[in-house]
Amino acid sequence: MATNAQHPYHPIIYVRGFAGTQGEIEETVADPYMGFNVGSTKARMAWTGDVKRYFFESPLVRLMSDHDYGDVFVDGEDLVATDRPDCVIPYRSIVIYRYYDEASKDFGTGETPPIEHFAKGLGTLILRLRDKVCADPKNAMAAGNFRVYLVAHSMGGLICRAFLQNTSLGSEDARRAVDKVFTYATPHNGRGAGDASDGLVRIENATTHGPDANGKDVPSPRAFVNRSHSGQYGIVNSEEGYQNLTRFLFGALRADGFLDIDDITLPIEVYKELKAGKKVRSSYQFEIAVSVRGCQWQMTRQEVRENSAIFRTYDELFPGEEGSHRPPDRTRSPHLFSVFLDPSKSVKASGSVSFAFDLKVLVPDYEVDGLLFMKRHYEGGYILRELILVEAFPDPEAQGGWRIKYGYQDDNPGKPGIAAETRKLDGEEGIAIDIPIAQRASPGSEKAHPYASRRGPGASPTPHYDANCSTPTAFTQGVRQSTTRTSDCFR
Repeated sequence: MATNAQHPYHPIIYVRGFAGTQGEIEETVADPYMGFNVGSTKARMAWTGDVKRYFFESPLVRLMSDHDYGDVFVDGEDLVATDRPDCVIPYRSIVIYRYYDEASKDFGTGETPPIEHFAKGLGTLILRLRDKVCADPKNAMAAGNFRVYLVAHSMGGLICRAFLQNTSLGSEDARRAVDKVFTYATPHNGRGAGDASDGLVRIENATTHGPDANGKDVPSPRAFVNRSHSGQYGIVNSEEGYQNLTRFLFGALRADGFLDIDDITLPIEVYKELKAGKKVRSSYQFEIAVSVRGCQWQMTRQEVRENSAIFRTYDELFPGEEGSHRPPDRTRSPHLFSVFLDPSKSVKASGSVSFAFDLKVLVPDYEVDGLLFMKRHYEGGYILRELILVEAFPDPEAQGGWRIKYGYQDDNPGKPGIAAETRKLDGEEGIAIDIPIAQRASPGSEKAHPYASRRGPGASPTPHYDANCSTPTAFTQGVRQSTTRTSDCFR
């Protein structure tokens, strides 16, 4: 649901992460953009076989060039901070929350206040920005219709959460103005560095969850890429981070993929050991990578070699007593991805949007009477792999307003040609489809990949997308809803 005539392009407030030493604080405040203007240069192999340089200009520059945003610095002045009545602010503006100025010896006291203090300051900044924007007749914006996006890195996400969740930190008017929140590598559940982390924040700690309208606990959508926590080649300065950010903020559709597994068979040798009365245990790792049509980067990726694969034991997927019939537990079905799609970027005359997901179920680890079973084991092997293409076509006559096709890369490379049967998404606005996948050889599995379409990015008061080191598929149209969400886990 559009919040005002400018939707989905609202002002953006960037909130940077932690600066530890006094020197880091002084370096931070010396930069007008506090690091969000930092880009990166990489080497890539071109189609000719030559190695060429690839330049990512920074999220700030890309927002300016791709989406006509502008900063608020003019003739050396910050238009938000100044009291001059002639300094007006365009609606499509980028604002840096300079909360570290207070902790600077050059600009402040040199003492670092607590997060609660910064959270209150964020609310004050939102209201000041609102008043400045609404004072310009060209914006034609009433205060009650004003909306803002929060984009935060690391500890900056904790500041945003403190402001949004603690009603004593700032006014309700300021909280109500927040349309969406996107966080890069924020330690929502604590840091816990080490394995399965970006060097500072563990994957499992960088994601959020909360109750939906029915009180059911659901996770915020999240994306996973292999990047460091910060620095020149960190998550903020990556093409993947930028694409997830802009498609979450400005896109119109959300797709979620889940892997519903009906059965998993055992290798003949392991099955014989089980029939002989030995205790057999198994675990499975699922790898997933999602890409959109026509682009040379991936929206999200979880792999074993990057310590981010999805892990499930057999007992989690099929709980119950040994020797009994054990139906699958759908609540433990792997959530493969949440991706946001922007129909305005479609290059097709049909106006369709399309993405592909590469799914692998790796060769399981079996344990027989407490010992690893290594016969026929080749590290990196898989019992199932499918690259599946999905394309959605706008169609006012179709259920949910979209016709959906899917296909398998092995059958028809680059072209999804199977018309999907859509159904209403249970409990939510949207549509769902099932994509059958089966591996008949042992060990193998039978499963369905449901694909769903629904409105809104999920369930919590302010839409929030988590980006970090992190099937029914859900298609959601109109990514604004009456909850607060963040962007979890980019690694």
